[in-house]
Amino acid sequence: MIFVCLGNTCRSPAAEGFTRKFARDAFPPSQFEQLRIESAGLNHVFTGAQPQSIKFVKQLEGEDISHHVSRMITADMAEKTDLIVVMEAYMKDVIVANLPAVKNLQSKLFTLKELCPELHPAGTDIEDPYMMPDENYLAIIEEIRKYTRGFVSRWAFESKKTHA
Repeated sequence: MIFVCLGNTCRSPAAEGFTRKFARDAFPPSQFEQLRIESAGLNHVFTGAQPQSIKFVKQLEGEDISHHVSRMITADMAEKTDLIVVMEAYMKDVIVANLPAVKNLQSKLFTLKELCPELHPAGTDIEDPYMMPDENYLAIIEEIRKYTRGFVSRWAFESKKTHA
């Protein structure tokens, strides 16, 4: 799975970090080691995660994303994954337009909130916290945490059913 946001510095590295943490707790070690949890951006401007994302992911769940290296989503990445999770609905159209050769691409694309309908999300987008004050930034990171936790819970439950 690949989490995608605009620059791969705020939301998608946080979602990757939280998902990795929750999956590590939810799956047996041998199964966790086989999971591919990554992130990328629609563009590549920065080199790593924003300091606020690093601080809040560590503060909330103890996961260290300080070594994150920002990158742009590629056709190869999209082809090799079974799920692409975007932070805003418009990003699905951008990915489809930018990666026209990837087969079955639309069937792999979801917003994070679309993966958690049981949490009754208001809208499908998670706002970009870049350059926001800490209070607003933290609220968005907490929202990502909530939805990644819900997604991993369902993912682990479904996995247990198929591996039983």
